Amino acid sequence: MYGGGDDPIFEDTPLGREDPPPRPDIPFATIADRRRFQVWGQYRTLLAPMILDQAMLEAWGYWSDIDALLGDSLWRRILLIQERASLPLTMEFLCSLQFTHYGQTVQEGSVIGSETQMRFTIRGIEHSISVAELGWRRGLYAPAYTQTEEFRTLSTRLPEAFDIEEFWRRHSTDTRSFLRQHPHSNKWRETHWYILSFVLSCGLFGRPHNTNRVSKKDILFFWSLVHRTPVNMAVLMARFFRSQGKTVRRTIQAGPFVTTLVRSFYPTLDIPGLLHLQDSIRVLRSSSFGNMKIKKKRSIQELPGTEQSGSSRPPPHRRYSEPSSDMPSASDWRAMIDGMRSLQTSVSEMRVAQDRGFQEMREAHTAVLGEFRDF
Repeated sequence: MYGGGDDPIFEDTPLGREDPPPRPDIPFATIADRRRFQVWGQYRTLLAPMILDQAMLEAWGYWSDIDALLGDSLWRRILLIQERASLPLTMEFLCSLQFTHYGQTVQEGSVIGSETQMRFTIRGIEHSISVAELGWRRGLYAPAYTQTEEFRTLSTRLPEAFDIEEFWRRHSTDTRSFLRQHPHSNKWRETHWYILSFVLSCGLFGRPHNTNRVSKKDILFFWSLVHRTPVNMAVLMARFFRSQGKTVRRTIQAGPFVTTLVRSFYPTLDIPGLLHLQDSIRVLRSSSFGNMKIKKKRSIQELPGTEQSGSSRPPPHRRYSEPSSDMPSASDWRAMIDGMRSLQTSVSEMRVAQDRGFQEMREAHTAVLGEFRDF
């Protein structure tokens, strides 16, 4: 559950019976963790989560809108993460990951809160932390802040009084009910909202094969930004880890996020199977915009009738009383008038000459007819 209700799950094709890939060397601490890898983990592979590319978005004209919407929120850090991923490390973490809430095993993601305990292993060593500690170990919050009442009351779901249908009608072009369909992200009124939904689908929201869907995760994301209401990113990250460890999808997007957590425990750890950065994260490319049918914004200089110049500043406004060097002078006007008069005279003379030629042709024609009759 994410944002106050169970979201619809759009699964990949069910796993077949094909041979799994070679097993990585993972030092599981318990038989249960190894068994979890044998029946689930060995069939999974990493898929690099997508992040924003400021340079590309600036070239297409959408970065200023995205930058203004994100503001100084923690969503920005998630959407711009720069970290490498490791398949063995990620599989060990997810196969050993367990959540308990006041001593009870967590059965639903919606139960997870700041005080929920996480148990996992790193290179065979068991660790147990609270979700609040996950927040500062991920670099999202200061350790002292995670102990405050303000942190514990941060939103993790949409408010009970929130009207999701009204929000959808206001910010989308879809006239149908949000809750009675599988809404599509290309219905957002603002193109930069469509872009953000797409990037989050390929990352924190974990639905890379259903990127055109809108769930309550998306609504929570945009609600928090529109209303400038911070959400508890530690809780949302913990729920993300749990959903990744239980997914039936073939691909896992948690790699870089797991590495960041592990480095908070062991900054100098020699992580096995560490991928290159370009293989660990995917940068948003313009080719995706073509598939999404997103058009490049035209700058002021590219608009019809706008001259290109070395300066990006528009020309200053000129009062009618001010002289201009590109206006014709009085002598120029006189020269143009004289030229027009001369042209008019030439045209009149041409017409007179044409009339005279036609008259001579008629006279010659009459003479020929007279000679023919006489003959």
